[in-house]
Amino acid sequence: MQAVILAAGKGTRLGELTKDIPKPLLKINQKPILEYTLEALPEKISEAVIVIGHLGEQIKKRFSESFGKIKLTYVEQKELSGTAGALWQTQSFLKDEFLVLNGDDIYDKKELEKCLEKGWAIGLANGSSPADKYLSFELNNDSTVKNWSRAQKNENILMATGAYFISSEIFKYEPVEIIATGELGLPQTILKTGKQLSGIIMNKWIQINYPEDILKAEKKII
Repeated sequence: MQAVILAAGKGTRLGELTKDIPKPLLKINQKPILEYTLEALPEKISEAVIVIGHLGEQIKKRFSESFGKIKLTYVEQKELSGTAGALWQTQSFLKDEFLVLNGDDIYDKKELEKCLEKGWAIGLANGSSPADKYLSFELNNDSTVKNWSRAQKNENILMATGAYFISSEIFKYEPVEIIATGELGLPQTILKTGKQLSGIIMNKWIQINYPEDILKAEKKII
């Protein structure tokens, strides 16, 4: 089984920290964020396709062609066009079902394993919406996605963690453009398919957006 790791962003909200180093290589307790992501991949994953962009050669140099038993393949995203745009760059490399993750967030392996159990799935977590473009989700009693709506900035919501388990069927659909930003949104595109989605609650997900998030993460990770 394959995983796609989106690691092309510039990390502009981190200011000078990402001027000379890509965000996925910023260290949390002396370990690059992306290394945590790779360590969290379920045992079923045999290949990770990593989408690189900003200073991506540093990522290739750091991790080379493999991580443990996992083969690493790199795809360069030349124009940043959102999460769906990044995924579409990997289309020719993917077969059947695959896991999609952000390369600059930290996930828990057991929570990711749950994503592989119930068909198409989306990782969700309670938190404050960092921007207006985020979606707020509501679940049914059986944990499938019931409703979603666009959140307001700083609104407390059940939000997407950037973890998705989908299949190559997604490429039959046109990526959805987020009107506010012009980016192509992956969760918006997944929802467009009408597929039943299982919502997997991820209590151990750690999002890194600002310099202070690094300090918070270091306290959470032992």
